[in-house]
Amino acid sequence: MKLGIERRSYGISCSNLAPLIENDVNSLVLIRHDRLEVQQYCDGKLHHLLDITINEKILCLKSLPVIKDDPSDRRHWLVCLTESNQLWLIAFSDQQNSFVVVDRVTFEGLKGEICTMTVTEDGNFIAISSIDNFVHIMYLDPSKQQLYKQALEHNPPAGKINRTLKKNRIFLKPCNIYLADELIQNCHFLADNILALVVRDSNLKYLVKYYRVVKHSSRFSEFNCELLRKFQPLPETPVLSIPLPNGCLMVLGEEIHSIYPSGKTIFKFENNASFGINKLAAVKILTRELANLRAKITQKQIFTVFHVIDEHRVILGSNTGDYYLVSFDIHALPKTEEELEREQELLNAQRQLELEIESQDFYSISSWKFVHVGKSTIGNDMVHLEDQKFFISSTTDKSLIVDIGRYEITQLLSLESDGFLGPLTAGLCYGHGNVLLAQGTISKSHLFGVDGRSITVPGVIRKILLRGESFYVLGLKEVGSEIHSFIYILDQKLQIKHIKTYAEEMLDIVVDKYFYVSSNDHKSDQSVIRSFNFDLQKLKEVRVPIGTISQLATRGGFLVAVGSHLKIYNEELEDQILFSVVGIASSCLSFFNDSKLLIGDFKLGVSCQDIDLDKPYIGSIKALPVEDKLSLCSLVSVLSDQCLLTSDSFGNINLFQKTEDGFILKSSLKIGESITFICKGFHQPKTVSLEFELANENKLALKNSVAFVGTMSGNVYSLHN
Repeated sequence: MKLGIERRSYGISCSNLAPLIENDVNSLVLIRHDRLEVQQYCDGKLHHLLDITINEKILCLKSLPVIKDDPSDRRHWLVCLTESNQLWLIAFSDQQNSFVVVDRVTFEGLKGEICTMTVTEDGNFIAISSIDNFVHIMYLDPSKQQLYKQALEHNPPAGKINRTLKKNRIFLKPCNIYLADELIQNCHFLADNILALVVRDSNLKYLVKYYRVVKHSSRFSEFNCELLRKFQPLPETPVLSIPLPNGCLMVLGEEIHSIYPSGKTIFKFENNASFGINKLAAVKILTRELANLRAKITQKQIFTVFHVIDEHRVILGSNTGDYYLVSFDIHALPKTEEELEREQELLNAQRQLELEIESQDFYSISSWKFVHVGKSTIGNDMVHLEDQKFFISSTTDKSLIVDIGRYEITQLLSLESDGFLGPLTAGLCYGHGNVLLAQGTISKSHLFGVDGRSITVPGVIRKILLRGESFYVLGLKEVGSEIHSFIYILDQKLQIKHIKTYAEEMLDIVVDKYFYVSSNDHKSDQSVIRSFNFDLQKLKEVRVPIGTISQLATRGGFLVAVGSHLKIYNEELEDQILFSVVGIASSCLSFFNDSKLLIGDFKLGVSCQDIDLDKPYIGSIKALPVEDKLSLCSLVSVLSDQCLLTSDSFGNINLFQKTEDGFILKSSLKIGESITFICKGFHQPKTVSLEFELANENKLALKNSVAFVGTMSGNVYSLHN
């Protein structure tokens, strides 16, 4: 339901630059939910040409060359994926003077969504991965040029159907890779038709696998995929992977970044103090590096967007709006006489035993630097327009045309988001039908109630608490090149009573007898927990040498902190117990009752931990069941002493009921948007029939709600029985 103001996102989710209408003129295609906007960049401005409406949400967009036998026609076709698991092939028809749908393929039988797509540079192969552990590889046979031209003009070829069915198909029979217990995070085509997959195995370890796509002339097997390489597990959870022009793959974590060699290359060690290297990977720990004389990177960066300039330079953008120029020198090394002799022996063995043994090329990396070039919009896609000018698309902020120099980034043109204020970041239900919502980005946020009260504050709001007659608002804001935290104390009219700012990033805040705040000291790799009174005067501070503490929870005079370990304190912040936990990417922490602690983890889902705070004692831990293997918990809300609600970034909402044997899944709902917060409503759910639906837009639905859910696109939903 919509509460008073329009918040649906009209941001740009992805973009593509290619010659679509004319040979020598690139068109910029922008995705706004279910619409393709075709623009032309000229003289520093964007000129709108036309729109193409798909009538369902578009997840991914690529362009590829299809017509290859006509030098006068170098135009690309568009291929896009939708949320109903359909692949659309769209191209411009000169005969009809408009874009036409050349083909549409539906992937049936999939329980989950298609999540990523990649194409080869020559446009012959399209790889599509789904959360059902499948990779589907589609083939556009370059020998069917005449068929593609006829399909573009909607002119079917002549001939009997039973003789020409295979011949006249746009796509040949796809090749499928099934990865069993491995979940696919991303896929990329590298050089020589090598498909790189970033997967998570059954041991919850992430690793990189290379497959070679091989084309056959056999009647029954047109092409297949062969496993080429399987690398060692990644040192930490990957957040972004980038195919490089030299055939290597760069994988970025929050701190540790790796480069994996191409299909027939191994790295050779050379003395270099700035990063480690072995024959199968080069690893760099960014937070220990001096990026340049002007900026030392001391905070973890979650990179969300990239653009490959050439084989030596890549631009990266993070979820804080920071942009970096990455430069490296990957160069070939000459082979020694021993290596040449060994290679000759392998080739001789290949001829005698009829084996396929490829020769290995030796490469090394002599430099690898990260240079901070400035701050800009929080992007999710990036294309190069001309010279140093780039278009950065965003769904949570403004989409911009910027000029990126060596040490600065300059805004040239802004595309407004049609009144979109940003994602919903926090919410609070209180009293009798009162709802408080926070919406915005790192630049500014709007805190408003459904009764019309509102206030605008600089920075992004992360949490809202109510204590007595005052609201306590925790958030982050930019101060120069640093991220600082703030706590606002507001009265019932949302007027400011008091403000406190801190030169650090606070991660969580909870309230019991005192306020407790957690933050991280990046210089010492320690977490800090502080207690405050309700006038925000600091009472006590303790340092916890267990790495990042991401979440806090209070119960019965005890404080529980979770990170790589579980730490329990009494209300005076005196040590009680330290306990190891399985997950280290905790996203939420909540007590179900005095003996049950719920731990949400981005990688492991939600688990229920038996706990006795009086002793204290930590007992067994048990994962809650889910239908979707990738439906990993990011948020938990306890609705009553009988049930709880969980959600994830894929838009899945699960309702669990407590039984004598543990929690059972009673109902599921998919919203189709990335969920940012979930909070308890005004009514307890019925334990007899635990079903819920999206509410209608009316005040009665608001007051009868069981819970509220906010999304990245700015929508808020109320859930009911």
